[in-house]
Amino acid sequence: MRFIDYFSFSAANLRRQKLRTGLNVMAVVIGAMAVVSLVSIAVGAQNFVSQQFASFGALNTVQVSAQGHGGGGPFSDGGSSSPNTGSPPPKIDDAVVTKIAAIPHVTAVSPQFQIGNMTSVALAGSSNQLSIQMLAITPNAAGNPKLQAGRQLSAGDLHMVILGAGYLKGLGYASNPGGAVGQTLVITTGPGFTGDDINPPQPQMGPGGGGPPPQSAPVQLKASIVGVAATGPNDGSLYVTSLWGRSLMTFKNWQPKGGNQPPAQNQTPGLNQPQPGPPVMELVTQDQLAQRGYDSVSVRTDSTTAVAHVAGSVRNLGFYASTGQDTINQLTSVLRIVGLVLAGVGAIALFISGIGIVNTMIMATYERTREIGIMRALGVSRRAVLALFTYEAGLIGLMGGAIGAGLAVAAGLVANSYLNRIIAQQGLDANNVITFPAWLFLGIVLFTTLLGLLAGLLP
Repeated sequence: MRFIDYFSFSAANLRRQKLRTGLNVMAVVIGAMAVVSLVSIAVGAQNFVSQQFASFGALNTVQVSAQGHGGGGPFSDGGSSSPNTGSPPPKIDDAVVTKIAAIPHVTAVSPQFQIGNMTSVALAGSSNQLSIQMLAITPNAAGNPKLQAGRQLSAGDLHMVILGAGYLKGLGYASNPGGAVGQTLVITTGPGFTGDDINPPQPQMGPGGGGPPPQSAPVQLKASIVGVAATGPNDGSLYVTSLWGRSLMTFKNWQPKGGNQPPAQNQTPGLNQPQPGPPVMELVTQDQLAQRGYDSVSVRTDSTTAVAHVAGSVRNLGFYASTGQDTINQLTSVLRIVGLVLAGVGAIALFISGIGIVNTMIMATYERTREIGIMRALGVSRRAVLALFTYEAGLIGLMGGAIGAGLAVAAGLVANSYLNRIIAQQGLDANNVITFPAWLFLGIVLFTTLLGLLAGLLP
């Protein structure tokens, strides 16, 4: 018999038992739909992660830190590939930044650091206070955030900020990010703030004076919004230039001049020992950034292929280095495991449907004993009879797999249209989170067909 004959006979036999055939096909449809849907979600999640990292340039960026964390960069360091010397972490200063900039294939470096002693931020004239994080960057290709409105910072900008996307809702510009550009922010510092060239109160010396100097009250700093960052890893940060950031981290305090005691001014009765007068105080400037160093350095390379070389060179300098690809690999490994688990859940449904096919074919064999005897009497070989029943089972698997995969794709397209709107509202640059690779569609149809053929062999 020819293949077309087996196919036509199998289809005719299945049509004779429409309800039974339909129930078996439906079982395969459910299993195939589950496998395709769950695996597609896992594959789409992996693609979504890669797209997001590529959208903010992380694939050709190396994040350098002394403590094993990103320190405000686009991704954090896992620590597994970092040097482990057991000694205190080295400080990242300007000399280190210069060495990193000299590594081949490095096109830009942006030292970054968080600015402390800031308590809240609000629009000028508004009482709605929001919590604040300030991230100082060097404006260049390595440090500039991706924008959705306004302009990037310039190296000499003072009292100007780029607004993180996380502030838009609290400031009332969630639906109109561009409207925030040009607005004035009022940043409230903590008590005792003496950065940004602010002088602390001078301690009162002499009779009735002495003791620690009085603590200055919180200060309100004004800054203009020049840009709004796109949704990203630092949504809760206000970006400022490293120039202004260093000014904010340069504090002033009063200290005894030269650490020396002034000459004696009076004598205590009964003692020949002279008593010192009040010390002479001087205003001392302390550069906190110079003392502690930068939190991290964002390094841009000229290509994605050079990232591994640059990261290795940074580690040779004794610092932690992580890349976007490192983080993607870690996340995709987790998502791959999740995908296998989800595929296993769907496979259970397919296995159960296979048992149903076996049961159907056993019943068909008992019901068609007379038909089988007639075929054998007419000279049909055992192999041909076996092939006929096997083709019937395989056809059930083929129909169930094709219909199930098709329904999964249709459901995914509907889900994508809904998810795309949500993603767009969040300001993310991605479409069609659920993806259906061709190999998955063809693979599930082939698998269910083979499952049916194997189930048809048992009776």
